[in-house]
Formats: sequence, C-alpha cells, structure tokens
Amino acid sequence: MEEKELLEEVELNVEELSDLEKIELELQEVEVLIDQLDMKLAVESNEELLSEFADLKAKYKELLKERKQIIKDSKSNLDKLPLWIIIFAVVQFIIFFPVGSYYLWMAFANFIIDSFSDALNVVATEGSNFLFNAMVVLTIYSLPLVNFFVTWTIYVNYNRQEYAKKVLKWIWIIQSILTLGMVIYLYFTVLHGNLTWLK
Repeated sequence: MEEKELLEEVELNVEELSDLEKIELELQEVEVLIDQLDMKLAVESNEELLSEFADLKAKYKELLKERKQIIKDSKSNLDKLPLWIIIFAVVQFIIFFPVGSYYLWMAFANFIIDSFSDALNVVATEGSNFLFNAMVVLTIYSLPLVNFFVTWTIYVNYNRQEYAKKVLKWIWIIQSILTLGMVIYLYFTVLHGNLTWLK
C-alpha cells in the first residue's frame, strides 16, 4: 500500500514539473538506457540491441531539439537582444532626446568648426556664399548625419538575428522622427537668420 502511494506521489510530482523539467528528466532516463545498452553491446551484439540503441539515440537527439526550442520560446524579447543593441539604443535615446540633443549637436558642431576652422575661414573669405552656407549647415547637422550612417551600417552589415533587425529598424525610425523635429527647431533658432542665402 505504501509503495502504491509513493508511486502516485512521484507521478503527481512529475505532473507538476514544467515542460523543460520534464524533458530534462526524460533526457536523463534516456541517457541511463543508452549507457545500459552500450554495456550490453560490449558483451554481445545483435540486431535487436543495435536497433534499440539507434532508436534511443534518435529519441535523445529529438529531446535535445525539444529542449532547445522550449528554452528559445521561454526567452523574453529583451533576452533575445544582444547587450550591445540595448546599449546602442540607450546612447541613441540620449543623443536624440529633444532637450539634450540641442546641446549635444551644437557641441559637436563647435568641435567640427574648431577642427576645420582654417578651411572654413578660407571658404568664408575666398569661396562662394553658397559653399560656405552649405558647409555651415552640414556642420550643424553633422552629428545626426554621422549617427544615421552608423545606424544604417549596423543594420545592414552587422546583425543577422531577425528580432534584433526589427529593433534596429525601430531605433532608426525613432531617430528619424526626433531628428526631423530637431532639424526644424535648429533651422528656426540657429540657421534662419544667419545664412546669407536666406536673406
């Protein structure tokens, strides 16, 4: 009677296991059977044992596939993303955040102007107004242009996961929307009154 109750309790415990735990348990059982058959085959070899051994090996491979699929399906969307994409998304959010992006873009533009001040002075004194104004516009919008190029390069070349590609596409779309807003804002606050072609 006690043995029957013990068996029922074991069956109940097995039913309470998750799918992954059941597969793990079944994998262990199949491993034990494979080891036992392996030992039998070392002593005597016949068609029936070889067939059973092949069946167990096939079952073991199938269980491994099932376990892999369960693990894959149980991952959350965040788990599916590589860490570098999460870091990249945070950096993009900081660069394109509506309030902070103005100061970042202008600081980057000032850095470019300081780096190429001699060339800009030559164009301002000896070149055409159009060329100078085009250089000023490109300088002010240089950070988002570089950033778009980096995002697009990563999207096209460096990622093969379908879900990660979707996330990169959404990063690029959000970048575009926020950039458009900042482009319009900078145009009316910084560029509109300062470019000679607009006067």
